[in-house]
Amino acid sequence: MVSSSAVIASNWISFLSLESAFICLITQALRYKGPSGQEKYYNGYREQNMLGVFINLWCAVSYFAKIIQSQSNNDGFVIFTTLRYVDYCMTCPILTLDLMWNLDAPYKVTSALLVLTCLVHAVASFLAPPPASYAWFAMGLCLFIFTYVFILSIVRERLDFYTFCARDNNAKRSIR
Repeated sequence: MVSSSAVIASNWISFLSLESAFICLITQALRYKGPSGQEKYYNGYREQNMLGVFINLWCAVSYFAKIIQSQSNNDGFVIFTTLRYVDYCMTCPILTLDLMWNLDAPYKVTSALLVLTCLVHAVASFLAPPPASYAWFAMGLCLFIFTYVFILSIVRERLDFYTFCARDNNAKRSIR
């Protein structure tokens, strides 16, 4: 049981903030009818626009599990309360996918899965006993460096392209 009232209060504040953000975002996303105002299910056909909404929901669920656990050690969702940072294993790949989709970059799913794999290596390194944890850490570090350079090169290329298009007022080619 968590004894600090400051921790419990911060968990409640975080949960309420994230849940409120989720409610506002989902309401706006479901009510949005596209640029013309006539398309009833605009975001339904463009579900990549909804990824940011679910990041808030996933984080709110994580804080809710911590609040429930603060009442008793036996309550709460064991995955969230026992394995620290498991919520990052969901939110970080979704954030990566959202970034790549907004940039209209290639390798959207590949980038997200690479981030997920890096996080799985981190969890394995945390949970493994000392000789094996070093191997998991080394493997995860190599994969992280590759993933970082891979995503950074794609993002840099897309941002350079957008800068080029912004400077060229008479650009014949489209952003895609």
